[in-house]
Amino acid sequence: MSKGRLEAFSDCIFAVAATLLVLGLHVPGPGSGPLWSQLLANWPAYVTYVISFMTIGIIWVNHHELIGVLQRVDRPILFLNLFLLMTVSLCSFSTAVVSDWILSEREAVVAAALYGGVFALMGLGATAIWAYAVVRRDFVPAYARPERVHASIVRAGAGCLVYLVGSVVALYSVPASLLIYALISIYYVAPVLPKQSRRARVNNPRRPLITIHRSASK
Repeated sequence: MSKGRLEAFSDCIFAVAATLLVLGLHVPGPGSGPLWSQLLANWPAYVTYVISFMTIGIIWVNHHELIGVLQRVDRPILFLNLFLLMTVSLCSFSTAVVSDWILSEREAVVAAALYGGVFALMGLGATAIWAYAVVRRDFVPAYARPERVHASIVRAGAGCLVYLVGSVVALYSVPASLLIYALISIYYVAPVLPKQSRRARVNNPRRPLITIHRSASK
């Protein structure tokens, strides 16, 4: 399978998962009280929507970068990518659970821990793809220095551990755990994978994918 086909299929799952999040935004109909108070009472849905959409969006950006860096893909990468997409699809479910149960005194902890657990699995899926590519070596571009490659694996995997920490923090403070989840998404805004230096790009310019030949005769 080509990288383009893998990325196209992945983009569809990311788009659907991000779109499904909006289904959690709703307010009761007329007769349930003033609209303004109903909108304010639904604040958990807004908070979790923003966190989840940011997380899915940033993972999508990093996934696009990851597939672009890989020299090729094979069957194990396809299955690892399916695992990642499965966890991305679960995000709408965990978001709905948190928005519905976050105000419950007893069950909010479970909901917040579930939220962080799904995020941790998403991070694990993305990290596993890159780690497998590094182990295979020939999947990683030649310009990537070993120290930068290893550092990128550590940085990618660190988010999984912090998500689990957020799940534990939920035992003591649910709002603090949600803040941790939001901060992790901001942390991954910066590129994770090693970049090709400007000098290397100048010395080894990319060949055009399509070469247009002009006809000699008019």
